[in-house]
Amino acid sequence: MQSCKGPSISLIENAIRNAVELVYRTEFELIERHLHEQTICARVMFHLQHFLPEWHVDVEFNRGSESNCDPKRDLELQVRRPDIAVHRRGPKGPNLAIVTAKCFWSNNSCTKHEADDLSSLSLASKFGYQSVFRLTFCDSNYELLCLFPNQ
Repeated sequence: MQSCKGPSISLIENAIRNAVELVYRTEFELIERHLHEQTICARVMFHLQHFLPEWHVDVEFNRGSESNCDPKRDLELQVRRPDIAVHRRGPKGPNLAIVTAKCFWSNNSCTKHEADDLSSLSLASKFGYQSVFRLTFCDSNYELLCLFPNQ
């Protein structure tokens, strides 16, 4: 895995915030209609790519289809796909950020956050991601929390 000489954590966080705010401003019907988190994450990914043009930004990324690569598995060997990954594709990376997203209107979203947090931190450790963020979509706003590194 290549060492990551990418943007600072605050620049990554600002890029994520800008992308989410664009979705809330220009595609609010996705939030208003309580659509699935994958749908909303796809739009965030689309905008985030413009704020981080030198990086690959993917939704539900799993490198299992690359030749000679196992799917991304956490430390318990469960196949995991981050909701949004900011990285360089390929087995050597570097891997910049994982974003785990939940909609507040989803069933068990609070308890699910804890499991997703642990899974994301496990993936970050195993694959050398520089940062991990938790994103919660709410009716009129969102919450973005940096889980790693602690700021």
